[in-house]
Amino acid sequence: MYGIRVNAVHPGQINSPMTEGVVFDTSNIALGRVGQPDDIARIVLFLASDDSQFVTGSDVTGDGGQSAGQANYQGLPQ
Repeated sequence: MYGIRVNAVHPGQINSPMTEGVVFDTSNIALGRVGQPDDIARIVLFLASDDSQFVTGSDVTGDGGQSAGQANYQGLPQ
């Protein structure tokens, strides 16, 4: 046993120098905004920390809920 943990981080739409000038469509992002590099860095920091010592073989998507889509509250009691 080597104690090596392997996880993957999948960023969504992120403002960065590489995406400078790109116009992002946030209409299908649950959190309603484009991500910042710090958003992804915090995921990586968690995975590198002892707080995630029992996490391995995981895929973590940092896309503001884009893969989940916008919440639809129509028809729910107010």
